[in-house]
Amino acid sequence: MRESGSIIQRRLRARDRVAPLAAAAGALYRRGTPDEIFMKNRFTTASLGPAMVVLLATGAAAQPRPSTLAMSCGEARGLVASRGAIVLGTGPHTYDRYVAHTGFCPHDQTTEPAYEPTRDTPQCYIGSRCVPRRSEQPTGDSGGGGGGGGMN
Repeated sequence: MRESGSIIQRRLRARDRVAPLAAAAGALYRRGTPDEIFMKNRFTTASLGPAMVVLLATGAAAQPRPSTLAMSCGEARGLVASRGAIVLGTGPHTYDRYVAHTGFCPHDQTTEPAYEPTRDTPQCYIGSRCVPRRSEQPTGDSGGGGGGGGMN
């Protein structure tokens, strides 16, 4: 009788080790009772409402970019100066990023003047555009020969 008792005890211990795993695996496939499903969906929907309010309040929705064609020259220049860096539309399908000074460009870039059409001026200086720095050309003889081109 002792053997049968120890076998039963071993099986019970094995079942106790496997039960949590089986319960976890079953939970992956179990949808739940209708009340549980309702409660889960209710809390999911309830948590989406405040998230949508936050997104709308922060201006995360798509906004049209300001167009230089709709502004006067002074307004466009003032907008770049006040924001420091801004993307402006310059035509029906064109846009670019304009900056007030080099501090708004990546460290490996510099600025060049930007002239764009505005409502009242066809070539208005509105600020600068970031461009890659030009590499310095070496001075002196480049080792390419004396330039005579002929054989002596």
